[in-house]
Amino acid sequence: MAKADSLLVNDNPITKDTRPVNVFIDPHIFTNNLIKNKKLLIKNSNLIEIDERYDYRPDRLAYEIYGEDFFYPAILIANDLGSILQFKADILNYKCYLPLKSTIQQLIGGEEFKTVFAQDIVNEIFKDVKI
Repeated sequence: MAKADSLLVNDNPITKDTRPVNVFIDPHIFTNNLIKNKKLLIKNSNLIEIDERYDYRPDRLAYEIYGEDFFYPAILIANDLGSILQFKADILNYKCYLPLKSTIQQLIGGEEFKTVFAQDIVNEIFKDVKI
């Protein structure tokens, strides 16, 4: 089984800015700045064309545009998607809202910069799951 961090585009934990993911997985929905400011994300977005190479891979698009694969939650929110499984070119009519990096950073900027392994994020998400 592949490790979670090998599934991401940029698997170097030293260079990851994980703030957007940390905000996205925050269990307190009312403190989630990305979701609270969804209209601002959309307003400060460019509408771009996408194709099937990005199906299920908003992290790939985020890495190509922002240089950070962990900025993908902002793309999901701006396009009113709750999961990477909904991120398909045909579902989005081959168009995608792409928030400006400066807007994303403005919304997440109040948090301390953290670098973690993707596996740590997966562990945090499933910490209460008992097998």
